Amino acid sequence: MTYGIYQATAGAVARQNQVDIVAGDLANRDTAGYRSEEVTFETVLREARAPNRQMVMTSKARLDIEPGPLLRTDRAGDFALRGPGYVHAKTEGGRDVLLRTASLVRSPDGLLADQNGHTVVGDDGLGIRLIEDVPFQLSADGRVHQNEQVIGRLTFHQVTDETALERLGGGTYVTTEASGPAFEQPNTLAVGYLEGSNVQSLEGMVKLIDLERGFQASMKVIQAYREADENLIERTSQ
Repeated sequence: MTYGIYQATAGAVARQNQVDIVAGDLANRDTAGYRSEEVTFETVLREARAPNRQMVMTSKARLDIEPGPLLRTDRAGDFALRGPGYVHAKTEGGRDVLLRTASLVRSPDGLLADQNGHTVVGDDGLGIRLIEDVPFQLSADGRVHQNEQVIGRLTFHQVTDETALERLGGGTYVTTEASGPAFEQPNTLAVGYLEGSNVQSLEGMVKLIDLERGFQASMKVIQAYREADENLIERTSQ
């Protein structure tokens, strides 16, 4: 069988992977704090059996860290970060997560949390406990107020390589080996705002059309190789 069919197939698979990523981004264009992913082609030289044979694959997707637009909500518990970085929070299981934007509320346990149940971590390393039935306010420096008293402060974190963070959903992210561990870094809040998705709908649609055409072209190349192999088999069997 002609080696070219393997290259064409690998290219088609790579194109399909890119289509899935772009389609996922477009589906989340209205998700607060969502950041799109970027993926590129890589060519890998397979030396084991054929030194001159190359295969195509997609590189690991990386986040586009361009911030989304600030969307005004005027809700006291809504925040978006004004600079690069994240707010430190934890899942119900205790896993550390990073929030780019969130709508904070009082959880059933009485702690300050986002609407997905992630508990915000204060500067003492613990959750921020709210007084029941008393409204809270956020200040730009991350302090949390109730009854005109400071009851806690949000902690701001950053990582060495933001593009290598892993999305957990919406504006929530977790560190990876490539991103490096989170460390504290000063920041400020835009209170009463949420950060919108950074997905560019028009650009995404154009990219999706281009990728679909590339996938179809790869499929035609595969079919051409198959027909060439069938013709070769037919001639040699006569």
